[in-house]
Amino acid sequence: MTNLLHLYDNNAVQTLPPFGLSDHSVVIGRPKARPNKLGRSRRSVSRRDLRASRKTELGRYLSNIHWSLVEDAEICEDKLKLLTDMITTGLDIIMPVKQFKVHTDDPPWITAEFKALIKCRQKAFAKGDTERFRHNRNAFNRECKSLRGKYYASKVNNLKKTEPSQW
Repeated sequence: MTNLLHLYDNNAVQTLPPFGLSDHSVVIGRPKARPNKLGRSRRSVSRRDLRASRKTELGRYLSNIHWSLVEDAEICEDKLKLLTDMITTGLDIIMPVKQFKVHTDDPPWITAEFKALIKCRQKAFAKGDTERFRHNRNAFNRECKSLRGKYYASKVNNLKKTEPSQW
């Protein structure tokens, strides 16, 4: 597999399931000495749950607010404060900000659910459960295509309509 045997630990060779639809297993050899990483490998990201169901729920909340409270305030700053308090309260209850830890090396379309699929697939392969492994592999491949497609549609597809000089 390599002509640099002196750089790898012979006792730390791993055999993993095939990648994608390949028939070949993945073999990983661990190097004897690893260089120090610069910076952190994980970072924390904050985001709100922006699913359509949450947006609908927020719309219902805003439509049920008694806006007379805002109209009754006499000073413009008080009206603004009441309005922003009502909106932020609804946002914080219905769409709270959640912290996620992401690996800096991961592609932007990788999600926690996708990583859970990877773990299930790896466990099935390690146990030798071929039926469960194939099921998880197929679910992994479908999810991978779906996530990549959604990412492409949201980030890259609109670039076709613009001038490259504007990128």
